[in-house]
Amino acid sequence: MSRRIVMLMGVAVVLAAPIIFAQLQPALEAEIPFTFEAGKSVLPAGQYRVTAGPSQGVIELACPDSKVRMFVGTNAVRSLETVGEGKLVFHRYGNRYFLRQIWTVGTDTGRELMSSKAEKELAHSAGAGQTVVIAVR
Repeated sequence: MSRRIVMLMGVAVVLAAPIIFAQLQPALEAEIPFTFEAGKSVLPAGQYRVTAGPSQGVIELACPDSKVRMFVGTNAVRSLETVGEGKLVFHRYGNRYFLRQIWTVGTDTGRELMSSKAEKELAHSAGAGQTVVIAVR
């Protein structure tokens, strides 16, 4: 019986590790001076806090000033070198901005949001957009 309990506790620790790790990751903060889109949502300009979400691959975007709080799915991306400064990367088409990547300082991994239908349509009709980078703290 005690052997079974120890095994179950071991499995619980392994399953909980990503959640514990995610909670230990430092939050990123950035002042975003423009309205932008993330996933299917349009978010106002403001001071944002980016943290790991409740499950692997999910991030939380929160703007206390406007009471915005949302979760969005991401995929892992990797850089060929360690990122020198944390940053949020946006794609810009005219006056529309789309959050695309989130990079943490001192790592070679980041998170990337999928292109929304609206962004794909703009990219098709307007051609290559511009890349806009916002530094995070």
